[in-house]
Amino acid sequence: MSGPPKPKSIAVVGSCFIDEACFVPHMPQQGETLLCNSYKKGFGGKGGNQCVMVGKLGGDVRMVAMVGEDANGSAYVTNFADHKVDTRFVLRSQLPTGLAQIWVDEAIGDNRIVVYEGAAGQLNVDAANNLLKDGCLDGVDIVVCQNEIPLDTTLHFLRVAHEGGKITMFNVAPARGSLPDACLGYVSVLVVNESEASQISGVEVSCVQSATSAATALQRRGARTVVVTLGAQGCVLLEEGVAEPEVLACPKVEKVVDTSGAGDCWVGCFAYYLSVGKSMKECCRRAGEIASVSVREKGTQASYPAASDLHPDLLS
Repeated sequence: MSGPPKPKSIAVVGSCFIDEACFVPHMPQQGETLLCNSYKKGFGGKGGNQCVMVGKLGGDVRMVAMVGEDANGSAYVTNFADHKVDTRFVLRSQLPTGLAQIWVDEAIGDNRIVVYEGAAGQLNVDAANNLLKDGCLDGVDIVVCQNEIPLDTTLHFLRVAHEGGKITMFNVAPARGSLPDACLGYVSVLVVNESEASQISGVEVSCVQSATSAATALQRRGARTVVVTLGAQGCVLLEEGVAEPEVLACPKVEKVVDTSGAGDCWVGCFAYYLSVGKSMKECCRRAGEIASVSVREKGTQASYPAASDLHPDLLS
């Protein structure tokens, strides 16, 4: 008697940063100096966050990235190994490992983030081609990218993965201006939040209706399935081949502590559930449930639940 199908293998291509978070009573005004109430250092970067979330759920995942030849870089590689992430394709650079400075408003859990790319910015197309020659996408079924490494590199990986028949996910975070239509044709699943959807679609997103309009515009430009995440409002899913968009709510959270990394938690969960054969709708629903858990704790990866922390229904 055969068992369940083997999960698809995932490669996450992207950034690895060290997060330094200050928890403040309010966001500082221009010229204002604030004393923070607490400080937390941890592992971050959108690529690293998404990859670790897949690992925490037990997915078959590898990281394709560049970190520094420094203590932070070594610690990050160890962190990946602790979460059963394949690190064969994590390169080292003479530049320092990237850094994210995060301010979190303790009153509402909102944040402001400034990033120094460091080593992640050195992952250029030449480095990508060397990684591809070394087999970084060999045997991979799903490739997940974000927008914190050079865009040319990201688009190169998306094109190669698409031409190789792989499922591609592009989380355009952060948005850095418009995207060429040609690159959207390489994307199986495009994931954007309100501000990112507004920037790349030209439709100002402020509600479910405008999110649907933005998703429709992006699908017309070439993306096959589009998801616009709306924070506490859930998300809008416009799936390839399905005429009507789906609006999926997420659980209400009484006390939001820290939203840092919640979007990455969502993307990592979506990728994992896609890898085990769940429908697009179910991927969105489960990702929303788990991301709503992450905002109840401080930190990014440190706030992500492991499979053992979740209700069995989320693992079936």
